[in-house]
Amino acid sequence: MGTVSTPSNPRQPGSRTPSGATPAGGSPPLAGPAANTTSRFRFGEDKPVSMGPSGAGILLTILAAAVGAWLYFKEPSTVGEQSLQKYTGFEANMESVVMRNCQPPGCAAIYLTPSVGKKSQEALQGAIALSTQLAEQGVECVIVFGGEPIADAVKRARAIRRPVVFDPGGDWGHDSGIEKAPYWIAWRTGGKVRLRSSEPVSALDVASAIR
Repeated sequence: MGTVSTPSNPRQPGSRTPSGATPAGGSPPLAGPAANTTSRFRFGEDKPVSMGPSGAGILLTILAAAVGAWLYFKEPSTVGEQSLQKYTGFEANMESVVMRNCQPPGCAAIYLTPSVGKKSQEALQGAIALSTQLAEQGVECVIVFGGEPIADAVKRARAIRRPVVFDPGGDWGHDSGIEKAPYWIAWRTGGKVRLRSSEPVSALDVASAIR
């Protein structure tokens, strides 16, 4: 009788090829990270792209800027509360006055800077006439010399023979919203401004505004 030889390492159906081995007739299997077809590295493709501030935010910013500008440039509603020096006449002592606390129903002022403005110098005669007319109606109208030393302002006041109030540093004028002379302004007792003008006004205009 002959002997039958058995093949070495028979491969059974369903058996698995050891790791790292090359199957018959195929390519070597991929092992490790390379076998994963999905990359571990992501570059933010799933993150939403910012499109900038919203329309509502832009509108609120513009509105806030507009309100701020309006408040900055808005003229004061009351006159300054500083105590100023008032010259009443030759050899008379100067007295301190708080312009906003004038007698009822109110008063007016013509603000002049005669040392630096030709227009203010030209307006002086009209200011004298207006103060005279208002005094006849029982309304105090003050001529204010601003922006010059008191010594110089006193010399001018003596020349016109009228009571004059001095604002040498221009602080009262600035706090009252007066930036350029000549300027006409009227307010009720307590300081609430009722009339402003960079052009001459009549006694009737002033009286009507404060009453």
